[in-house]
Amino acid sequence: SLGHYADRLKQAGLSRVTVSLDAIDPETFATMNGVGADVSRVLAGIEAAQEAGLPIKINSVIKKSINQQEVLPLATYARQTGVHLRFIEFMDVGETNQWSLKEVLPAHEIVAQLDQEYGITPEKRPEGAVAEEFVYRDGRCKVGIIRSVSQPFCHDCTRLRLSAQGKLYGCLFAATGTDIKGTLRNGASSSDLEGLLRNFWSRRSDRYSELRGKVTQKKIEMSYIGG
Repeated sequence: SLGHYADRLKQAGLSRVTVSLDAIDPETFATMNGVGADVSRVLAGIEAAQEAGLPIKINSVIKKSINQQEVLPLATYARQTGVHLRFIEFMDVGETNQWSLKEVLPAHEIVAQLDQEYGITPEKRPEGAVAEEFVYRDGRCKVGIIRSVSQPFCHDCTRLRLSAQGKLYGCLFAATGTDIKGTLRNGASSSDLEGLLRNFWSRRSDRYSELRGKVTQKKIEMSYIGG
């Protein structure tokens, strides 16, 4: 667990940590993660990472029927502990998360809750950034919002993912990847690798979120490419 390894990870050169935390309430957290995990272990891990000096970002996926009531508790926790929190609309990643548009809590409703409770001011989203950032008016910290369902940003996405199997994916919702491990193990030079990457990116046409509902393709499971 993060609580056990935080110090050693910091010493090994890890520069920051992203933690999934979809609820503060133990029962809601256990339901959201699907395996009945204990939220106290996650919170202890965050605390240990902070003590080790690791900057932390929390990702919170909000699903209408399960944890929409956790928006303010999560925001309060983040403000109290000083960690950066990002709320993410429930997305249809992979093929096994039983996604339904009816379960998506639109980001503007999350923003409205935060603004009513604390007061927040939006910052301009830099080109290529996946999250919109908001500053709390009391200046304590920021909160991020990712709305890839209600407001897709495929047109300026700059994300590239490398799977543990050595394949490149240009989209979180991609069906197939491009092998890079084989190229490296066959003795590719730096120029060969640069050419592969340039070719991959120049022919990239992924825009699943903009076409949602109009295309049918099997998607790689998020656990294979690290989110």
